[in-house]
Amino acid sequence: MDISLKERWEIVFLSKHERGPHMSKADISRYLRIGKSTVRRWLERYETAGDVEVLQKSGRKRSTTEKQDAIIQSVVAQHPTESVGQIASRLSNKGITTSETTLRRRFEEAGVQLMKPTSKPLLTSSHINKRLQWAIQHKDVDWNQVIFTDESSFHMKQVIRRVWKKRGEKYYVSTVKHPVKIHVWGCFSKHGFGKLVLFKQTLNSNFMCKIYKNGLLPSVKKWFGDNNYNWKLLEDNDPKHTSKTSKTFKVNNGIQSLPWPSQSPDCNPIENVWALMKLKINRQPPTSINNFVRRIKKEWKNLSIEFAEKLVDSMKNRVELLIERKGDYINY
Repeated sequence: MDISLKERWEIVFLSKHERGPHMSKADISRYLRIGKSTVRRWLERYETAGDVEVLQKSGRKRSTTEKQDAIIQSVVAQHPTESVGQIASRLSNKGITTSETTLRRRFEEAGVQLMKPTSKPLLTSSHINKRLQWAIQHKDVDWNQVIFTDESSFHMKQVIRRVWKKRGEKYYVSTVKHPVKIHVWGCFSKHGFGKLVLFKQTLNSNFMCKIYKNGLLPSVKKWFGDNNYNWKLLEDNDPKHTSKTSKTFKVNNGIQSLPWPSQSPDCNPIENVWALMKLKINRQPPTSINNFVRRIKKEWKNLSIEFAEKLVDSMKNRVELLIERKGDYINY
């Protein structure tokens, strides 16, 4: 099966990357809808060659020189937001005439891919200090007793801005909200993924308590039983979580919340879940709202217990890395 370079690197990330979910070949095959033999072949290629490039075939003369290749890479680096056609036009003005297909090959050879720009929360010195103190105080937490929760928004017809860049390279742009979206709340623990709640209305404290009642508590009962109160809830410091109404509900239902530092989505592994689900859904944009909702539910249902275990196990590394970075963004 012939797959794109992006998909090959995605296989490597899901299996091998130190900050990835370390999924099995079978899980990767199911998640990406790629045959097991294909997953195995590209992982073996990566292990033996250190990359997933297609070996260049002999016989055909290369259409660009090394000097022209260097100019191509320079133009891409200077204009990362432009299309292949626009870059080809700029090269033409420099006396380099080449097809868009050849340009794409040169981009791949240089490790440059069309990817989403990186955005991250703004961290003040106060945020950084509080993140560091939190990590120091929670380095010995038993994450197997923690339920990770979060809300996110899935955009049905999201216009994804992409830029040409090398893997690991950062190119920051501002993010734009889109009105056509479905909000979701989800939770998971070492025991797997729990209830997923979809909604369109603005989430306030009263509705948050309904989610606790209909989404969180049934998941808790499934994982820990009726009378086990040793587990703790992890959620961010959004006002709907810290309001008097929400706090009262949690106290009355024996829910203990784990302290959480502000501006720390990089420390919550459920963010990786949302990112992977969105990546999967965006590969084939939904055709209707009903189809969109079904796709979201299906991707959540397909998440494996093994994936949840890997995410929970990653918390130790996240905390250690946060201490190593002295509270700064860990890019996990």
